[in-house]
Order: sequence, then C-alpha cells, then structure tokens
Amino acid sequence: MERCYSVLEIIKEDEMAVRFFEFFFEKAVAYFSTVVKIETQSKFAKFRLEGGAYKELIDNLDKQCRHAHDTLMSDLHIFNRYIVKNYNNELIEKNLAGGIFPHPDAIHDKVAVADWVGNVLNGIYVNRKR
Repeated sequence: MERCYSVLEIIKEDEMAVRFFEFFFEKAVAYFSTVVKIETQSKFAKFRLEGGAYKELIDNLDKQCRHAHDTLMSDLHIFNRYIVKNYNNELIEKNLAGGIFPHPDAIHDKVAVADWVGNVLNGIYVNRKR
C-alpha cells in the first residue's frame, strides 16, 4: 500500500493520472469481489448441484473471473504506462521505477498481479479508520 500512496503523491496534480488510478482501483475491487463471489458460489454449488448443472455454473463463474481479471490487467497496464511515460524520473528518484506494480518484470504474470491486488486491498482494509 505504501507504494500506491507514494505514486499517488507524485501524480496528485495530474487529473488524468488520478482518474486512471481511481479507475484501476475500482477494477481491483471488482476483481477481488468477483473472486470471492466465485469461490463462495463454487463451494456451495457442490452441495446443491450435480453433473451438467454444476459444470455449467463453474464454466460461467470461470468466464466472469477471467473477464474481471483481464479488465484488471488491462487497467493496470494503462495506468502504469501512463505514469511511467509521464513521471519516469520522479518514480526513479523515489525508488518506484517501473510504476505502481512493485515487480515490473512480472507485470504480465496474472497470478503475481492478482496476489498483489489482494495484498493491497487487504492493506487498505486492515489500516482503515475504526
């Protein structure tokens, strides 16, 4: 989460960058929510569905998850390309080379990105005001 706040500090005067950032986080929350929904539905479906009905549900849930994940990856790349293109020197100065994602060489690794998003969102939740 610290990296996200540090990037936000660099781009805060750029309305377009901030909008990209917000849009990316909306997609991150949607992805996370979709994964939790899918995991829950697929576990419960084992107890109430059989055969073709179960397979059809799982196929549908997998498509939803894949769509949410593809959207997340796309928005991460859009945001990251924009900030690296426009703020590369500032990012390097703050030890944020490569942008928001902490492992630029793994930005195309769907599992790495999904795990990172889960950790970032968990950090927001854990550190919220109570």
